[in-house]
Amino acid sequence: MAELSLRLWGLRALFVALCGVLILARLLPVHPGPGGPPWPDVLLAVTLAWVLRRPDHVPALAVAAVFLAADFLYLRPPGLWAALAVLATELIRAREPGWRDLPFGAEWALIAGIMAAMTMANGAVLAILVVDQPPLATGLLHLLMTILIYPLAAGALFALGIRRSAPGDMD
Repeated sequence: MAELSLRLWGLRALFVALCGVLILARLLPVHPGPGGPPWPDVLLAVTLAWVLRRPDHVPALAVAAVFLAADFLYLRPPGLWAALAVLATELIRAREPGWRDLPFGAEWALIAGIMAAMTMANGAVLAILVVDQPPLATGLLHLLMTILIYPLAAGALFALGIRRSAPGDMD
């Protein structure tokens, strides 16, 4: 029993550490300059993939803390994207038993729809509050890049040993 608890907390710490590395990697000045495609939101792709595979490893408080820190560091409106990420992960967490046996193509389409809904909700709230936003084409390209990076995020989690839970898993 103590081994399971220790392993669970270790995987939760791994999630937070991996998210910290992803946040800091995005802050590095490696972008070649203006005019290139926007970077995908790898943090969102990894988080959604992880929650879909092992929802018990990613508590809502950790998602909120990680995305709130990202909001502050990326100079986004604080709390909005974090709240949307928590809502998305909780939706996935609630529906995970039904989505457990989806083939990867259906999973990818499902996650793409969730990401699109998050992007539209973010844009709607920012428009209502009259906050400056990037052009629509840039936002849609950012969404497309994030959707396209999702299979790589899922593959990286598979390589780390984070696989979908079986119906009898107690972990």
